[in-house]
Amino acid sequence: MYAASADADFIQVNKANKISFPLVNYLLVCSSPDTTDTQSGQAACVYNGPTPGECALEVTGKGNILFQRKTNKQTGQEDLFIKWSLAGLNLDCNGATLFPRISFRQAHKSCTGGNSCVVIDTISTSLESVSTSCVVQDGKCKAAGFLTDKQPSAFAGGKQTTIINLEAFIFSKAGTVAVPGPVAASGIVFD
Repeated sequence: MYAASADADFIQVNKANKISFPLVNYLLVCSSPDTTDTQSGQAACVYNGPTPGECALEVTGKGNILFQRKTNKQTGQEDLFIKWSLAGLNLDCNGATLFPRISFRQAHKSCTGGNSCVVIDTISTSLESVSTSCVVQDGKCKAAGFLTDKQPSAFAGGKQTTIINLEAFIFSKAGTVAVPGPVAASGIVFD
């Protein structure tokens, strides 16, 4: 069921307050195929898991990232709250500073002339701030914070705003691990 606003040109579902995704080990982009996927016949790259020195989840590791519409007490405005956690990280992660990086698309009704519009995608926005980053200890790391704490202009917010998640990654900060870069991403694993 759709809830129509007073202006019929902006129609969106009535209730969508939060989304949550499991986090899995990041997969590198296959840019130089060296094998073929036998199921689909598509070109592929050999992948045997994280390389030595690379921060990653162990086989028994787990993680989750949550995006929620919530009031930011500092600003008094509704904001995008981000909470994430990883457990079961390998020894290469200990002491590493991890932080989220997200890509998203938003639509709202506050564009020129009061029109509804879809804003150009926000790609790979770093949320490396005190509240949304953490230092791995004993294979665990978790943090939470608001999007506008780090990126005040990235989120229009306000009435009738819709955000869709395009990507969610957890990155390791350069200088805190041997191999900095993406550690985990939102995903699903089929056994």
